[in-house]
Amino acid sequence: MAIVKLILPQINVNDRKAKVVEWHVADKSRVVGGDLLVTVETAKAAEDIEAPSSGFIQIVQSTGSLLGVGDTLAVIAESEMEFESIDVSEIGETPQTQKKQITDKARRLADQLGVDINAIDAQGIVTEAKVRSLAALSNSEAGEEGERQCARSRRSYKLGPVAEAAMHAVLTSQMDTATTHMTAEADITDLLALWKNDDPSFSPAFTLTDILVHVVARALQEFPKLNASFISGFIEEFEEIDVSVTSDLLGELYLITVFDAEKLLPSEIGAERQRIAREILSGNNTTRDVSGGTFAISVLEQPAIINQVPIIFPGHAGILGVGAVQDKYRRSENGDQLNRKVLGLTLSYDHRFINGLYAARFLQHVSENLLPSYETNMSNHSKTTVDLDFAGAHDSTRNLLANVLDCDPVDLEESAKLNNFPNWDSMAQINIILAIENATGVPVGNMSALKLTSLGAIDAYLSQAEHQTEEAMLRPFDGTNSDLRHLLDRGLGSIGVEAGESIVVHAFLGGLLQLPGAVDIVLDALERRGGKKGTVFIPAFTSAFTEQGKMDRNASPSETGLLGDRALRRSGVSITSHPYHRFIVLGASRDTFVASHPRSSFGPGSPMDHIFNKNGKIVLISVDWEPVTFFHYIEEVVGVPYRYEKTFRGQITTESAPQAEEWTMFVRRKGEAVQNNFAAFGEKLRQEGLTKSVAHGPLIFESSCAKDVFEFTRHALAENPYCLVKNG
Repeated sequence: MAIVKLILPQINVNDRKAKVVEWHVADKSRVVGGDLLVTVETAKAAEDIEAPSSGFIQIVQSTGSLLGVGDTLAVIAESEMEFESIDVSEIGETPQTQKKQITDKARRLADQLGVDINAIDAQGIVTEAKVRSLAALSNSEAGEEGERQCARSRRSYKLGPVAEAAMHAVLTSQMDTATTHMTAEADITDLLALWKNDDPSFSPAFTLTDILVHVVARALQEFPKLNASFISGFIEEFEEIDVSVTSDLLGELYLITVFDAEKLLPSEIGAERQRIAREILSGNNTTRDVSGGTFAISVLEQPAIINQVPIIFPGHAGILGVGAVQDKYRRSENGDQLNRKVLGLTLSYDHRFINGLYAARFLQHVSENLLPSYETNMSNHSKTTVDLDFAGAHDSTRNLLANVLDCDPVDLEESAKLNNFPNWDSMAQINIILAIENATGVPVGNMSALKLTSLGAIDAYLSQAEHQTEEAMLRPFDGTNSDLRHLLDRGLGSIGVEAGESIVVHAFLGGLLQLPGAVDIVLDALERRGGKKGTVFIPAFTSAFTEQGKMDRNASPSETGLLGDRALRRSGVSITSHPYHRFIVLGASRDTFVASHPRSSFGPGSPMDHIFNKNGKIVLISVDWEPVTFFHYIEEVVGVPYRYEKTFRGQITTESAPQAEEWTMFVRRKGEAVQNNFAAFGEKLRQEGLTKSVAHGPLIFESSCAKDVFEFTRHALAENPYCLVKNG
């Protein structure tokens, strides 16, 4: 038989070493598989190790020896003679059975998830992570076999790189740390009273989150064990203090890390956070590692969140969880009830090497130094003031802010500003700067970003930016992905496409789509325009169903341009169910059009009906009006004489086997010798001043409001029912 190497197994999740307590067999004696060989002891428990096979044993580690996981305890050979030629260092590790151990938490979780704990095929320690993994696998297998009768999968997609990194960070943290937490309440009534100012020309050049980063970084200088990592039994305290803040950017979780944070003022911290956020969303930093920094702050400013218990990131000693500001009543010294503004703070820390008293002192220090830090920095740093000599904010400015802040534009009074308007918190401020960049197509400088913290300041900035677009238009395209990104943002902003609108896009981008990553850049630019409330439609039509009687919703190639065809292959997009007039859908409402598409191309609830009802925009990029699908919607609504409803039947494949389906389409009558003439009609729209167009580099951008197009076309069809076609 092969020589078997008996190694020290991983006994407990956090134990890396063990001591040999007692050998139960003699050296060079014969053992039988399953015999008790040796007892070892970790910091938390004693463990008996059994023989993985039969043979003669040679003991390598004597009683009292301290060894690490993976070190050799003994070797087992078929005969004693083999020991004479054994060099232990040259023997490879032999897989050996470890006794299955199930933690109490794992047992409780298994009960909750309906997992048979005894059926888990695993060796060593069975943790919560293993139970969750098995539960997810069971659900997946059940779905594949059609055994789940309670629900159907709406869609399936792979986690993006950022989300996948976050997932692995969470699992690693649960396995490698002994997380404990404590909560505190910071009374910030006086801080907010100083901060709140009814003068709209005043706004501090930093946010509450920036103050927190500043105070935490300074506190870590006094509490270095929380700016450390626990590695192989050693506490490694870091020289640098790099504070990371969790940030939700367009639905993805990122850690924005401010390096050497203890050396920066809150205003400098704010500028750095905004700079990094813009880099991430511009594509320069999309795979930023979620384990960056030396300490993290998780900020959830939603009003309903009082406290949160965040998970420590791998390699960190702790993380500070921050909730929303809450109103709480406290008794004064004379017994009066006082309404105070309280900020919930939760410190999660690694209890393996940080005790509760140390953690409590750190949390107390942070709570007590928020106000002094604000006062010091307001006296040392100039307050931001802006000239508000304007008659009132433009509707476009209010709409831009309303889309980010999720409010009605009419609620934005002229005094609205950062930290003094619902939802206008530190994270919203970053997204406002990004929205401004999208609207203007021009990056906002760090110092300018610090000033754009009120409705008046933003409106003045946008008004000034309008006068700078000519210079941007004349700048040549340099052929890089970065310039393509700015080109799209400038162009879409120049034709009045605002964040939160619903748009249908027809584009001919030619060789630009051959740039590596260009398709994602174009789709990302369009999706940013959709924002949290809007929807973007990209045609990906195919005639396979009408001509061949079969099609694949996800795979049949698009016949309406390279952008639609490439978009079909992008993960995470939604695809409408119509077998001919198929659209790629991006944005907030994308799944609605997959689940409830009418059986006709353009009936109520269809993508083009949505564009009309939302008064969305028809957007053209380097293409004329010939491929504009919205004209077909108008033809069906009005009921032009050269088209009629026809039913098509065929086989359609989605994700399972092909299924027979029946769809109605508004098609040309065979006896009508007519062809679309949309390009010529589009010229009439231009002559009527119903379109807005601009050239940026090699691209020409054009847009028109759907209801303007509808009304003009409807009246034209009433006068001449054949005005949209040739030979009519």
